[in-house]
Amino acid sequence: MKYYIIATAAFLSLAIFSSYKTDNIENQEDTPQNIDAVQMPDYIEFARESVPLDNFDAYERLDFQLQLNTFRPHFMIRNIKLSNRYFPTIEKILAEESVPDDFKYLAVAESSLLNATSRSGAQGLWQFMPSTGKAFGLEISSEVDERANFELATRAACEHLKADYKRFGSWTMAAAAYNTGAGRLRQKVNEQKTEDYYELELRSETSDYMFRILSIKEIMQRREKYGINVTQVYQELTNCKTIEISTSIPNLADFAIENGTTLRKFRLYNPWLISDKLTNRNGKTYQIKIPQ
Repeated sequence: MKYYIIATAAFLSLAIFSSYKTDNIENQEDTPQNIDAVQMPDYIEFARESVPLDNFDAYERLDFQLQLNTFRPHFMIRNIKLSNRYFPTIEKILAEESVPDDFKYLAVAESSLLNATSRSGAQGLWQFMPSTGKAFGLEISSEVDERANFELATRAACEHLKADYKRFGSWTMAAAAYNTGAGRLRQKVNEQKTEDYYELELRSETSDYMFRILSIKEIMQRREKYGINVTQVYQELTNCKTIEISTSIPNLADFAIENGTTLRKFRLYNPWLISDKLTNRNGKTYQIKIPQ
């Protein structure tokens, strides 16, 4: 009897599923999905350097990235929400360092404004590799990883970009060098005898890189045009006080509790403290944020 009931239930479930599937197919045939391609802008620039949209190759590469990122709304919505947290500070630092404001979109392209670690070992909003981070003054150890300190990492990224701008004389090429390395980019320039990014044959990631940044800039600046409406954004992490610590912290969890917070919230404000303690043998002075 039990097996008869199970078999009957299975048969009925299959019949209902078949009927649902058939109805769905018929409905899809009656009302096909309509997807409108987004319209390309007439003009776009990066760091006051115009993009040659009259070049069909550049036009099509930007068009592809624009369609791709427009139809990833979850990705762009998160970028927009997080930009409210990070852009004010990044914009301030870029201005102080005389780096064009558009480079904040490079950070979005690199990390989606997440304190992420890539498969290759790049880390933080600006995705520094360990060797590059150390070369630009960021401390990276078993207890401290300043690639995750977005203020310090933004300063380091500015130094990186200014050095590449000095090498190539173009902010567009500086961005490309940030992705592929100045040495590799110089080799391609010498081989192909052009310093025009849009005419260089580069590895696919670097070839797409500027167009990805440009599409992110275009969508984030004109999101309503692309059908992305965001009314709630993530708050800046400014509800904190900053203290200077030049001694060791034997236990970060105890330190957080003593300062009226939890370890989890403490780490959200100080993700660069990656161990359960801060030994600080050299007596370095650190700026530590205490949530309020």
